[in-house]
Amino acid sequence: MAFVATSLAEFIRLLGHDAIPAGNDMALSIPLAVDAGLGELGRNGLLITKEFGPRLRLCKVFTNLPWSR
Repeated sequence: MAFVATSLAEFIRLLGHDAIPAGNDMALSIPLAVDAGLGELGRNGLLITKEFGPRLRLCKVFTNLPWSR
């Protein structure tokens, strides 16, 4: 998980944007994932998705990369 976040952040930096990989040290992953629409907050405090249920590992990359659809 940490390797993937670091690798993705490095790739974004090579594109010329800022990127900071993070676990739960900078911000809580589950509330951000719920706000992003990735799943719902379960009674057990875990992120619940339709495809994987509660079996997820979350990490994030903070970046200024422009977003488009």
